[in-house]
Amino acid sequence: LPVKTSSLLNSKLIAGVAVTVLSYFVMVTDIIAMLWVGIGNDVPEWIWDFFVDGYREIGPMFPVYIVEALLLLLVYVAFSVMFTYICITIASIITKKARVITAIGIYYGANSVLSFLSQMFFIFGMSSLTEWMIPLTESQTKATVALILLVIVLFFSMLSLLLHVLQSYMLDRKLNLA
Repeated sequence: LPVKTSSLLNSKLIAGVAVTVLSYFVMVTDIIAMLWVGIGNDVPEWIWDFFVDGYREIGPMFPVYIVEALLLLLVYVAFSVMFTYICITIASIITKKARVITAIGIYYGANSVLSFLSQMFFIFGMSSLTEWMIPLTESQTKATVALILLVIVLFFSMLSLLLHVLQSYMLDRKLNLA
């Protein structure tokens, strides 16, 4: 290809993230439309009440939570796309035949390991976090939750960056696409 590996990888990443985010948007819009048809005109009020009640309950941290949740969605989608690409690249390095089957096997194997690790982290991490947060005041708890969300966003950002660098290295050095 007459383009650099980084340009190829970045364009695939942008396209993958854009398609996934737009698919989520269409899915949420479809669910709202189905609710609107099924429930009637109460849906816009229900959505409005969600934001108003959320702001009343959480206070000024509510917009921070929404922004962090949207950032987390975006960063996790980037991680997911890079994870899929790296599984395909590893399959291309390992075998010359049956690349698709190998990529699917690598994806499911690696995804199983990541799922197990994340479940163990949440089982033990959430119980200890809950114990730690009990003596905090309400405002300290809200700020702590915002900080935890920010740390999760940064964690997935770093993982995505790591996968991007690893993917670039493998495309340049192992597959020799030049």
